[in-house]
Order: sequence, then C-alpha cells, then structure tokens
Amino acid sequence: MSFMFNPYPYDDPRAVNHIQLNEEIKTTFTRNSMQTADKVASAINDMISKGKSCIVGIDGYISAPFEQFSGLVSLRLAQLFDVKATVLNTEEVWLDSDALHERLLPYLPEDREEDPVLLYGRLYDKDYESLMSKEKKEQILRQLKDFKENGHGALILYGNAALMDSFREYCDLKLFIDMTQKRTILNIRNGSCGNLGEKGRMAIN
Repeated sequence: MSFMFNPYPYDDPRAVNHIQLNEEIKTTFTRNSMQTADKVASAINDMISKGKSCIVGIDGYISAPFEQFSGLVSLRLAQLFDVKATVLNTEEVWLDSDALHERLLPYLPEDREEDPVLLYGRLYDKDYESLMSKEKKEQILRQLKDFKENGHGALILYGNAALMDSFREYCDLKLFIDMTQKRTILNIRNGSCGNLGEKGRMAIN
C-alpha cells in the first residue's frame, strides 16, 4: 500500500483498460478542463434562456480543483454568452479545525502503538451538517433562496458538501468532480488540499 503514502506522479499510458463504447456516448466526452467548462457553460446558458437564472452545485471528492474549475466556468460564461456568475463556496461553512478534531476523534483514533501510521478509522455515521456551523450554513441557504427567487444569470456553489440535501434542492445543474486516489494523495502532499476546516495548508513531502 505504499502508493497511498508516496505515489509517483506519472501516468503509464499502457496501463489502461480500454472500454468499448458506442459513438453516441463518445460524443459526450470532453478531453480537457476547457472543453468541460465550455460544455457546462453552454448547459447553464440553455437553462437561463428558459428562465431567468441557473444555480449550479459543484461537489466532488477531497482535493478536487473546485475553485479553479468554477472560475473557468465563470470565465467562459462571460466570454461565450455574456452571462455574469455569482460564486459561493462551502469552505467557510465548516466548524473550525479544533472543533472538527474533537468531533471526529472517536472515528480517527490516534493510537500509534496499535496503528503507527494512523491508517485506520471508523465510518462516520452522521451527516455533513453535523460538521458545519449552523449560522454559516443558514447564510448560504438564504443566499440560494434569494437567488432562486430574485436572481439573474448564474450562481455557482462549489466545494465539498455543495450537493448535500439542503443545498441540492436549490440546484438546477449538479456536477461532481471525481479524483483518482493517486492524484488526491499528491494534492495533499503538495499542500494544495487539506482537512476540512483548516485555514492554513502546507506541503508534507
């Protein structure tokens, strides 16, 4: 399991299981972030043309490039369709790191005699909202509700838990950014991603 701790940043093009797909499905694929952003921007514009606004929720796996992709979608909306996007993120909604540490400690025990590298933990049996500031969560909900009723253009809510039930009900378009295990570990190690609620991040290489 060494790949979990020190993966090598290389993708072997030969180590691929080629999946046979029909041509119709192949036409829905995009090859890079720009193509994907253009496709999302087009879908948002189509929804706006049928109404006055569109709320987009972008959730994903830990370390997903939420901010970069949301920014790219906002840019392409403006460039291609002259649509202004309001952007919100879930980063500020979490309890502070000390409170989260205490709440999650029963699920992530720190017994280095039994588990020297702290690899093991228990499944968290509560929901996202139990890890959030109620006031900050309600603030986002008010913004979503107000935009749904009175907004024009696009609103993009991005970050972990952007598609949890109470946020999801306001979203017209729902996206999930998946990540490979290798890329996730590399992002954590280089400091571009950290634990929920952490204000400062540092590389751990």
